[in-house]
Amino acid sequence: LPSGNAAAVRTLVWVDRDGTEEAVAAPPRDYYYPRVSPDGTRVVIDARDQEDDIWIWDFVRETLTRLTFDPSRDTLPVWTPDGQRVVFESHRQGGQGNVFVKPADGSGQVERLTESPLHQSPLSMSPDGAWVVFDSDGDLAMLSLTSEGPTESLLQTSFTATNGEISPDGRWLAYQSTESGQDEVYVRPFPNVDDGKWQISTDGGSYPLWEPDGRELFLVAPGGRLMTTRIQGEPGFTAGNPEVVFEGPYFDRPARLRPYDVSPDGQRFLMLKEGGPADTDDPFPGLTRIHLVLNWHQELLARVPVP
Repeated sequence: LPSGNAAAVRTLVWVDRDGTEEAVAAPPRDYYYPRVSPDGTRVVIDARDQEDDIWIWDFVRETLTRLTFDPSRDTLPVWTPDGQRVVFESHRQGGQGNVFVKPADGSGQVERLTESPLHQSPLSMSPDGAWVVFDSDGDLAMLSLTSEGPTESLLQTSFTATNGEISPDGRWLAYQSTESGQDEVYVRPFPNVDDGKWQISTDGGSYPLWEPDGRELFLVAPGGRLMTTRIQGEPGFTAGNPEVVFEGPYFDRPARLRPYDVSPDGQRFLMLKEGGPADTDDPFPGLTRIHLVLNWHQELLARVPVP
């Protein structure tokens, strides 16, 4: 049975740039952190009901398939660029959450990528699939997936830096940091992060996300407004002023990491919406329930007296 309640149930919805919603047929669950596959046919997402596992929804077949089965919490999935594997955070094998990877079709074994006493969560992949950027207890680090070697530090400061997102051309790293006293979104060169720095948000910002062609950078402003900033990477990096894409009831519950994603064509956003469908009073449609009846023997005697 789900461990959450009606207030914790969320539905998946597509929202276009005009703010128009389109419901996704996936059953309402306690979803977090959706990530659309590179080809746009699936979304990998973790659900915090039942056993805290990672699931894949197929938009074409309209099926929800469980990817992880360990009793420990598995969360924060990220696709590899070829769509063949999912990198995720897991608390399996004890200790803090570390970074693991598993084939997206469910075959094969889970492979551990980091082994650290620090809490480590995958954030994004380089477009060539060579590097995964992850949050390491409020700092940013990266790990090679193509060669053996230790993790490498990207940003290590006295402030919290997270939500690191590599640009589609692999040249830039967007992230959010509390260095100004509140969350703001910044961009630095990748992987040589000390070669420059540009502030993108102007009055608070979080959850940066690159548009798939790299010409826009999305972020969430205070109050839940989804913003976009035009980006130019040639000959040098420049960014325009943030503009509102849409406002809506999609960021009511603060999340540690980015709680939305964008379609491969950059025209729709996959959002989490609080609550189940408006046309049902059942917040968990499609889930089997077990009804436990107590003192049934007394009720049986009352209904069928013994002569």
